[in-house]
Amino acid sequence: MKVVLAFSFFSAVVSLESNKICRARESMKPHQNGLWADNFPDSGCEDCVALCNGDISTNDDGEICVDGRVTYKQIQEFTGKPTYAPTSNTISNTGHFIAGDAYTMLGDAFYFIYDLVSSYTVNGTTYDADASMVDNVLVASKGTIENICYKTDFVRDETEYIEVSHATFLPGSADTGVLDSASVIFVTAMGLTGEFYNKVDGPNILTPLSNFRLTLQYLLASFPTPAITLQFVPIYAFIGILRALVVGTGIVSTDVHPQPLRAPDVPVEDIQIDCEWDVLMKIIDKGVFDSYPLFSGGIIRRISIMDGGNACWNSTTAAMDITIPQGRADEIDDFVVNTLYPAIKEEGGDVALHLGKRIPNDSTELMDDVLAFYATCGMTVPESKPDPCYHPMCSRTNTPTTFEYPSEFFDVLSTK
Repeated sequence: MKVVLAFSFFSAVVSLESNKICRARESMKPHQNGLWADNFPDSGCEDCVALCNGDISTNDDGEICVDGRVTYKQIQEFTGKPTYAPTSNTISNTGHFIAGDAYTMLGDAFYFIYDLVSSYTVNGTTYDADASMVDNVLVASKGTIENICYKTDFVRDETEYIEVSHATFLPGSADTGVLDSASVIFVTAMGLTGEFYNKVDGPNILTPLSNFRLTLQYLLASFPTPAITLQFVPIYAFIGILRALVVGTGIVSTDVHPQPLRAPDVPVEDIQIDCEWDVLMKIIDKGVFDSYPLFSGGIIRRISIMDGGNACWNSTTAAMDITIPQGRADEIDDFVVNTLYPAIKEEGGDVALHLGKRIPNDSTELMDDVLAFYATCGMTVPESKPDPCYHPMCSRTNTPTTFEYPSEFFDVLSTK
């Protein structure tokens, strides 16, 4: 249903001129080097940056609203409180919103972003969030996103305390009776590590140490590793084991770590493929990860479904990020298309892709199933390619196409 909302009275408005860099030129490439980076409007300027210079405000209903493009980190800085965000909080709100299966995290819970939006504006028309939202925003086929307002529970007023613990299994020995209750599962050629989040009443004497250990793990994961090293040393094969060793068991606080799991901003190729959580348990039992690519590291998040939300899933979902260093993308393409996807289909599971990350090569059948899934969520197919086309999947077909970045978000460049 189309509605017109009034934004005339705000209790606070911030223009983010002091912290507006969205992505630096040298690190701009997202999760598919050529597909996304080739058309970036850098005007040949190797020292340019793209800006996230939107406005963040609070409306009369207490909702956080964003005009234009900002990062989730900027939203957290504006509120000064724990908020939902992707596990990489430097992602922009608009790019996240058009991707389909984009998830967020706060404390012990993951939810899809579509469950947390109350209203949004596309090409000057404002809509309440309802069952038409996916069709209106998916891959920007109907235009750019100009405003997003988030439900009041997007922000958490109080600090919460999360007990973190782990269980690790060697290849071929995973116990789904244990992993079924995990919040996160790390997948590597070395085995599977479950990470468990349980909300508790308060901190203990070791909470400062637990907060520090979580910070230390993130810093270690973010440490710059020469690209040549990643081509010959399977560092990602140890992410689950190292996470369990460094973070250990302890109670952390959301005022320090609103997202207990954070993804380092390192150059990787990343395919996010999703299915039902119970289907994931079945394919783990059948050994789908027993021959996992040596140089890859996978992170599976347990996504809950919010009552009254608009996410495309109606049951607990497994959002599987299959990552690998740039230059080795063919290895995860092969695993997803020829091993993981067929295993999901064999169990009768639905399948979706996050359409802002890597689209595997030679994946026509997979993409057909992904589009069929989004069609059950209201997605329609344009009669012709949208003009302008702002996303490589703007035609909502199984083949990426040429596109341009929206000028209002990307043509404002400055020299560092």
